[in-house]
Amino acid sequence: MAWKQWTDPEMDEGKISEFNAAAFKMRRLDKNLDSLNEISTNLFAWNEEFGVFNFELKLARCNQLYQEVESKLNPNDRKDGLKLKQAIEKILQKYPIFIKPRGNKQKMKINKDMQIIMANWLIKYETLVRKFIDEHGMDTRYDDEEGL
Repeated sequence: MAWKQWTDPEMDEGKISEFNAAAFKMRRLDKNLDSLNEISTNLFAWNEEFGVFNFELKLARCNQLYQEVESKLNPNDRKDGLKLKQAIEKILQKYPIFIKPRGNKQKMKINKDMQIIMANWLIKYETLVRKFIDEHGMDTRYDDEEGL
């Protein structure tokens, strides 16, 4: 439970509440990781719920996970994560996945080469972020580890 109550013998009022942020952090991590697993099955589909393509949602989820663990990273890991994030964003700006063909304003054409490239970059980013989460004990607790 995220809230814990106890009685402090020094205080006459009795009950004090302590907020446990770790429980909420674990919930956020779990929801993001579940979402990544779901959207990865059809990475270039339109996501009706969020109004974006799944690859865009995957990037957003990876960014959220990176932000959750960033404060625990050493400067080199932080630099690597940021560099990868920025590289993906630049690639998407310069080489879009969906292109409007000339003369046809209704239909979008898929850039198959960019689909493959972006899928690989996003897998790389997700793998890096999951590694950071694992290395810093922010995932499932193992028998010999402390966890969050």
